[in-house]
Amino acid sequence: VPLTLDGEDKSEVVSARIDRQFSVVDSGVYTLLVASCGAPDASMSARIVVHNAHGFLPGHLYGLLRVFSWLYIAYACVAAIWTAMLIVASIRATSVSVSAQSIGVAAPTLLHAALSGLLFIGLFETLLLRHAYVSANDTGEPLSAPLPVALVLGTALSVLRRAAAKALILMLAAGWGITRPTFPIGFVRAVVLLASLSAVFALAHEVSGSARGAHAVGAVAQSRAVALLLTLLTDVPLALLDLALGVWVFSELAKTRSLVRERGHSARLSFYRMFTLALVFFLAVGVTVLVVTAVLASRAAPHDRWHRQHWQSFFLFGGLPSGGAAWDIAGFGLLVALLALFAPGRAGSAALYSRASSDGREESDGAAGSEPFMLSSMEHMSPSALPAGVDVKEFFTLEDD
Repeated sequence: VPLTLDGEDKSEVVSARIDRQFSVVDSGVYTLLVASCGAPDASMSARIVVHNAHGFLPGHLYGLLRVFSWLYIAYACVAAIWTAMLIVASIRATSVSVSAQSIGVAAPTLLHAALSGLLFIGLFETLLLRHAYVSANDTGEPLSAPLPVALVLGTALSVLRRAAAKALILMLAAGWGITRPTFPIGFVRAVVLLASLSAVFALAHEVSGSARGAHAVGAVAQSRAVALLLTLLTDVPLALLDLALGVWVFSELAKTRSLVRERGHSARLSFYRMFTLALVFFLAVGVTVLVVTAVLASRAAPHDRWHRQHWQSFFLFGGLPSGGAAWDIAGFGLLVALLALFAPGRAGSAALYSRASSDGREESDGAAGSEPFMLSSMEHMSPSALPAGVDVKEFFTLEDD
């Protein structure tokens, strides 16, 4: 739409306020071009406001508002159910007159507390992120320069939740709360170190993503150089840490499953079978997300135009490296699977660690409180049943009764 400002003298400074509105009827990416014709020394200033049918959020970010709104509702529902189950389990475990374990009821353990912590961190994370996107959508305030407080706190909780979840999955794979109550101090330090490094580089990834999103328009070579430098400093170390974590988790998982299989505890073996399936499914989802992200990124021309050429799916995959809402959805699904496996009650307590079933002395599935297998076998074993030349001391250690 051409606009003409005429003055009596060409050297006269002509100023005017022009308000124009344009209706956009088709979805897509639009370019606003402002040009001055015939006045090479002219200067102009403008405030451009774009309002979509849903609000002020751009199309490639509006999906995040919907995702975090639904995730917040899902977290709230699961947190209410989980809290009620813990309260009922605590009341039943403290009110019975006999041992809670003998009737299949166990009081909430430290493992339940860890899962509860992850659940409520995710609840407050989605609440803050939803608030940040709803506020930006309603008011039109940008999500950068300065960053909204809710967005900063929500991102920090997201980094904390992911690091804590990685540490918990590693400890579960090593048998914490199932085959052993504690770990050697060296193992604990290694887990803390891995989780801390993962949190630091994940936070750096979020900061670098904000820097790349707010990067001023300049030379294309400079933009690519900055993006490459940030990727090498943050994303590559984070990917290597995740790769090391995956190898470590499945290595510990293989050793723990072998130990449980030798001890013959069917409930724990069933738990680790389902736990392994959940991890494999999560890994398959992650690989799929990475492949889709790489394919979409390869079809985009410049690196900084990823969100324009694939704006419909940007909220799910978040550019390259991937960091969209698909990971939040997959993480919520994995957490729900863990909560289902460890739900307080008869089924969820069957695989938990107990002194009566430690050191290889497992109870039979159908007879809780029966005599240990070693004791009942030794009572019916005669000295002549032992093979000649066998040293009985070789079969026992100081840990055996």
